[in-house]
Amino acid sequence: MQCRDKHLVQIKWKAPREGWVKLNMDGASKGRNVSGCCGLIRGVDAEWLGGFSKRIGSANAYIAELWRVLLGLQLSYDRGFKAVQVCVDFEVIIKNILEKRAVNAAGWRQVQKIRQLLDREWE
Repeated sequence: MQCRDKHLVQIKWKAPREGWVKLNMDGASKGRNVSGCCGLIRGVDAEWLGGFSKRIGSANAYIAELWRVLLGLQLSYDRGFKAVQVCVDFEVIIKNILEKRAVNAAGWRQVQKIRQLLDREWE
């Protein structure tokens, strides 16, 4: 396959609303042996307000993504941020967290902890 048309696409960070912070995160897995996640919190002027990284070890991409959401929300709450725009790009994660039903055994503990965090006082 050849790509003849070349288009420059600018991708840039978009600030949260005034009074809010933005939580950007990523989780990754290389096979089932090496996985991790990281994230950072930035304010409306893109200033760094906090960050985290975690080596998870043996886990698939789904588990790595759950860890990123859990650790990102925990860091935001611990830093006193209650108005947080969370950027999540894994649709299954959002569905499993928001639906109040049982999910498969993989990641169940992380889903429960995320739900408990979301039940706290947020804006």
